[in-house]
Amino acid sequence: MAGATGRALDELAQGRITHTGGQTFPLSEATAAHVAIANRRTVGKTLLRP
Repeated sequence: MAGATGRALDELAQGRITHTGGQTFPLSEATAAHVAIANRRTVGKTLLRP
């Protein structure tokens, strides 16, 4: 991957930078994630993980 995005992703993969925005919910808590979004208790992206 070329350019600034590629370099940023490489740095992220190497652990030299970290992502601080958003929140992650397990898929089993998808309802809670939707409630948090609807009630504006989230910042940035909300991710569901397996």
